Amino acid sequence: MNKTSLKSSVAAMLSLVAIASGISIAGCGGGSSTPPPPITIALTPNSGQVLDASQSASFSATVSNDSGNQGVSWTVKCSAGLSACGAMAQAKSTSGQANQFAAIQLSPRPFK
Repeated sequence: MNKTSLKSSVAAMLSLVAIASGISIAGCGGGSSTPPPPITIALTPNSGQVLDASQSASFSATVSNDSGNQGVSWTVKCSAGLSACGAMAQAKSTSGQANQFAAIQLSPRPFK
């Protein structure tokens, strides 16, 4: 894999999906018919990032209306054809807490 394809793959992959763990919170009984406000997530930075091999970038997700204070679970999805593209430093973080993504290092290929 060359550096250009890694850049493209990492850029595409870094449209990270931060999922609030408490999304499936349901209101229970109590006679109230008002549903809880929807959980919203704001990702910072909010645009794709282009990284070279071995570079890193910081991300944070701020969760609103997370009544259970569940925070954020991070998932990295690599572009098609890549078995590995990088990883987040933490699998889970609290709302607003920075988390670091590190792109993989490329192994040098010997010349033939």
